[in-house]
Amino acid sequence: MEHRRDDRKMVPAAWKTRCIRSGDVHEFILCRPGADRAAEMNDVSYLGFAEIVRGGVVVIGDEVQVSGRVVGTVHGFDETHFPNHYNILIAAGELVTGAEIGLELGEGVTFRPAPGASA
Repeated sequence: MEHRRDDRKMVPAAWKTRCIRSGDVHEFILCRPGADRAAEMNDVSYLGFAEIVRGGVVVIGDEVQVSGRVVGTVHGFDETHFPNHYNILIAAGELVTGAEIGLELGEGVTFRPAPGASA
């Protein structure tokens, strides 16, 4: 995706975890959150959508990798489009789009537990 916004007004849901099922499709959005995890976020960039191949539980703080490249950590879940899909919010130092980092169709997205988290 080549999209970014500076007026998104996205607010993370209160949940610290979300179960995602095999076959689900979710959207991955980079954000630059402030100190208050629940605060509204306006500056975002869009990586793209991905189909979940292996279901599981995603936890705030999990590392997110795309084809082995770390893109950030899970900041939260926006439910604007649910039950169609979650916007999975990824805290990142730089707000880049999927197109800017050369993402291509079929690349794998992996969640890794945060350092020190129990698996």
